Amino acid sequence: MNRIGGKTVTTLGMALTAAGLGTMAYLNSTLPAFLTGLAILGAGLGFVQGPLSYVALTAAKEGNKGQVSSLISLTRSIGAAAGITISGILLGFAGRKLSLMGKGISINSTHAFDLSALQQVPPLVKGMIIEVLTEGIIAGWKVAFFAAVLGLVASVFLKVQDGSEQDNIHKERE
Repeated sequence: MNRIGGKTVTTLGMALTAAGLGTMAYLNSTLPAFLTGLAILGAGLGFVQGPLSYVALTAAKEGNKGQVSSLISLTRSIGAAAGITISGILLGFAGRKLSLMGKGISINSTHAFDLSALQQVPPLVKGMIIEVLTEGIIAGWKVAFFAAVLGLVASVFLKVQDGSEQDNIHKERE
């Protein structure tokens, strides 16, 4: 990263993340397309996590690196919680659609997480459940894709100080 810079690696990672999510959200008709999107997403996230920490810690003053590191962890935790919440809301909307489609068809809540209970459901209802859950999951990927595109745009405008410039700033302050 010292040779090509944290901004370049971060931008590449955000582009890969967006491409992976876009593949999963919009080209999800086959298993190979899904797995390809998942692999691209994983590579993209790998290129984003480390370099963003590097950029933030490089920009921090020597006495504030612990605070910046903690802020990075907090931000990641909040982002993950928000992503899970949004995905849950989208799946909830999908579940509401299922209850409206079923018109009185209900699944015993004690079997809500038991996939074997899906085998006992009539084929029509089983098809509706799979369709609605698929719609909810894909909606979540579309929201994540939009967020990744925003992250890509933000990474293009990221201002980064390389280590030598940062050292000069600290020397001037002393």
